[in-house]
Amino acid sequence: MAVSILCHDISDLCIGKPAVSSLPLSAPVSDAVSALRRSPSQSLLITSDKPSPEKKAVTIAGSICLVDLVCFLCSEGKRLDDCAGSLETSVSVLLQKGRVRRVEPHSSVLEALDAILDGGATELVIPLRPRASIRKKHSTESFCLLTQEDLVRHFLASMLNLRIE
Repeated sequence: MAVSILCHDISDLCIGKPAVSSLPLSAPVSDAVSALRRSPSQSLLITSDKPSPEKKAVTIAGSICLVDLVCFLCSEGKRLDDCAGSLETSVSVLLQKGRVRRVEPHSSVLEALDAILDGGATELVIPLRPRASIRKKHSTESFCLLTQEDLVRHFLASMLNLRIE
């Protein structure tokens, strides 16, 4: 199993998972609701509005899911009275600090596990390698979101494979 942890790239765990849609930090909650309805993924990545000039990579501010949206809309009685106003609130109010951490695709599963155990992350964002396409209107980076459960599933599958062989 130790060999399995060191040999696999974390991007191997992204196979079969849908790419996660993203929204800018300043997007309203109504956009998040629409994006989640259209997305095959159960989460949305929230990206920084202004990419830093020295970094080529997109800065991930966090992630949100439908539960975050429902809890936000139901958290205060006044939000239910003013649903339209709540939907215009920025998604930045929904983010929890330190929940998401970016991990490069070539990182080992062990490095990803360290990001969770030492870094306190609950979700890992892995940039997906761009597909070759005929038309390239604009290059947007796409991501896969892995949870702690995905890593546990990988470890359990590795243990079962060791017993079978």
